[in-house]
Amino acid sequence: MKLLNIILIIIFCIMFYIYGIILSKIIDFMFPDIETKHDGIIMLETFAEVVVTYLIYYMIYHHIVEKIVNKMFRNIDMYYPPFMNVILILIFSSGLFDYLTKYSKKVEYLKDKYLRI
Repeated sequence: MKLLNIILIIIFCIMFYIYGIILSKIIDFMFPDIETKHDGIIMLETFAEVVVTYLIYYMIYHHIVEKIVNKMFRNIDMYYPPFMNVILILIFSSGLFDYLTKYSKKVEYLKDKYLRI
């Protein structure tokens, strides 16, 4: 692999981590914090947060990576590794779940309440 190819891959990894952070802030803004709600509503909200997040991710991923980035790599005769898609989703997920504060609080609440051993 060429040095420029490695630099581009690192740039895309950083971009997807930042994309995960930005999307986590938007999702935290969209969904309410834990209040005195029923546990079923909290479970539904946590599920909806994950579904909405990954729907947004896949819509943008399809338009950016599969159309623009792959085409860019082909036009400049650079190698786009087949495992890069997996790396990008892992990096995005780590950026996302590191900063989803309301989601983390809801999961901790449910875990403490129902998974006591």
